[in-house]
Amino acid sequence: MHSVGNDLVYLQTRFCRGRAGDLRFVDKVLHPHEKELLRHAAHPDPLLWLCWSVKEAAYKCCRRLDPAFPFAPTKIFVSHLAGTPVAHGAPDPATRWHGRGFAGLNRVDAEVAAPGYRLFARTLVREAWVYTVVGTSPEILEEVRWGVRRIGAWDREAQSAEVREFTAGQVAAARALGPDCRITFGKHAAGFPELYIDGDRQEDLVSFTHDHAYVGYALCPA
Repeated sequence: MHSVGNDLVYLQTRFCRGRAGDLRFVDKVLHPHEKELLRHAAHPDPLLWLCWSVKEAAYKCCRRLDPAFPFAPTKIFVSHLAGTPVAHGAPDPATRWHGRGFAGLNRVDAEVAAPGYRLFARTLVREAWVYTVVGTSPEILEEVRWGVRRIGAWDREAQSAEVREFTAGQVAAARALGPDCRITFGKHAAGFPELYIDGDRQEDLVSFTHDHAYVGYALCPA
């Protein structure tokens, strides 16, 4: 069975800046292998939040496979990392980023160990955010449609509405659906979203994320 999950971390808050130097926090959330990676990192803060976004995305991925899967940050960890998690260049003036798969992008690849699962991650690191998609195979990650968008208001209701509207628009474009098609999202008992078109549940795998002024989705076609 396949699954995906995603997560986004907004980096430009007082909570996030310099957090890699907070040893109590690091001990609470990182596996010993990740702490060793952090110790040798030239850019520790982006690496810390990459690891965190991987954990959150992996939890969502595993929750779809096992609704009882618990969130235990130190037991979900980056076991192998390919790439350097550091933002490149000046802040990006764009307000929307999206694609299918991650080929050709400036990204960080990771293998992820979670209790009972071996997973794979693709992470984009920008000046303002870290965005990760985790899947059950590298191949599924190349089929994933994903997107990140900056929004104007970031109260929880606005975030929820914006990420659904953003995703629905991408679904309509990818499937060439007409304006009369009704695209909605329900919630499985385990907490992950489900896609409906004209009231019919689709088998596509969907994951939502939001933090501060950004929202993101991952969608794997059935």
